[in-house]
Amino acid sequence: MVSYNVPYSILECLKEPWGQLFKSPINFNLINDEIKKSNLIVTVGDASAETINSSGISPDIFIVDSLEKREKRNIPQLFYNTELNAVNPPSTITDQSLHAINSALTAKKPVRILVEGEEDLLSLLVIGSYPENTLLFYGQPNEGLVMVNVSHKKKEALSILKTLGITISGD
Repeated sequence: MVSYNVPYSILECLKEPWGQLFKSPINFNLINDEIKKSNLIVTVGDASAETINSSGISPDIFIVDSLEKREKRNIPQLFYNTELNAVNPPSTITDQSLHAINSALTAKKPVRILVEGEEDLLSLLVIGSYPENTLLFYGQPNEGLVMVNVSHKKKEALSILKTLGITISGD
């Protein structure tokens, strides 16, 4: 397994929200308006998947690790047709994760990607490799839910991935 370590300097710059932050209680009317315009809905994080699903929105792809704030928790009980697995230790991105994220695009939806390790940094792979008008949702610790249209952050994600030595097909 090839593993790309993410340096502290990059981890620090990823702490700020990459999209629109929705604080609790979340206004799902605003989210629904954006979802109507999107081609694909992706969540990264167990609580994010549950939050989106509880609003009646089924993510096409949800990436989970059965951890919340690094504490063990029950895996979200969302329906899926396809399950993919990847090992991804904290502060890294692995080739297994990249393969799972790429495979999810063509797999029968909904897709659950179950990560052994930590899934947080996999948002970068989604933003860098998924098609225009994909909506990504992830949790901002102690703040709320972040919504990112990958079209708006693709260049930035690809730049970071390239710095790490990760090349996305078509980049």
